[in-house]
Amino acid sequence: MKYQYMEFFTEHIKVEISELKHDDSVFGGQKVIVYFINTLTNAKGTAMLPTYEWLDKGKLSKNEIAFCNELLHTNNSLIFRDAREGVLPIA
Repeated sequence: MKYQYMEFFTEHIKVEISELKHDDSVFGGQKVIVYFINTLTNAKGTAMLPTYEWLDKGKLSKNEIAFCNELLHTNNSLIFRDAREGVLPIA
């Protein structure tokens, strides 16, 4: 399941997150998949926490990727909390 996380109107980036997933291969045994969508160009990218690994950078620009990396690092604990609690599911 995906959840809406936030939208940055000035950057044209929408962020969605997965539910908390069990994964013994990552520290703590839990991961969250984070989806980034540019609302102007529809470019998409996918990253994973807690490893900050990009699974697919899609057609996001270097500036967009830098913005998304900053968001991942500064919101890590909030993203995990919201993935655990489940907020605003996307139909």
